[in-house]
Amino acid sequence: MRISFQCETGSEPDVQMFETTLVSEVTSKPLFCALAARSLDGEYHLSGMLSDDVAKDLDRFEVIHRIPFRLILGSLANLT
Repeated sequence: MRISFQCETGSEPDVQMFETTLVSEVTSKPLFCALAARSLDGEYHLSGMLSDDVAKDLDRFEVIHRIPFRLILGSLANLT
């Protein structure tokens, strides 16, 4: 799965990388964790592998549908 997103960080300096966790809204279980890196156009990109069961569930969604997941962002600065 590939995800792209933009963040508004307010007056803080631009964050170059986030630790991200994709969580199911249905089970509240984490599906995968990955690093999201900021591109030159200001978007963050990440990719991760989903289990076969989760991937099959996603087949019924189209690009315009809201998917039942939450993306949790963590600052790498807080991990050091």
